[in-house]
Amino acid sequence: MATAIDELKRLSANIETVIVGKQTSIKLALISPLCRGQFLIEDVPDLGKTTY
Repeated sequence: MATAIDELKRLSANIETVIVGKQTSIKLALISPLCRGQFLIEDVPDLGKTTY
């Protein structure tokens, strides 16, 4: 039986296969909703953060 921490680690590792070099941002993005918080994704322009 997997714990919540194990599931978050697995999810983080899966996301890190697509978003490279942003481990801290990924962890904060996963933790924020659990703390009833919000997060804003900021980065260099034109890197595909938004798709239409």
